Amino acid sequence: MKRKLPESGAIIAAVLLLIGLYVSSYLLLVERVVIIGDLISLEHSVTYSVGGEYAQTLFGPLHAIDRKLRPTYWGPSEPAIVVDVDDFGE
Repeated sequence: MKRKLPESGAIIAAVLLLIGLYVSSYLLLVERVVIIGDLISLEHSVTYSVGGEYAQTLFGPLHAIDRKLRPTYWGPSEPAIVVDVDDFGE
């Protein structure tokens, strides 16, 4: 006699599968964009390789969680030092 997975177990497995697909899709599609305003300001923004505004809406809640879990990745960081090689002369 084969043992069947109880209905509640099947529902839990399906929910976990959907959550895994959601998180995996987010991680595959999210791209960090660094916007340089001037020498002293850097801003990290998010874009998605596919989906545009629909992806922003779909993954917005997960992105908010991601920003809290990885603040150094998404948050402001030290400004980049821009050096012009012409300033050094020959």
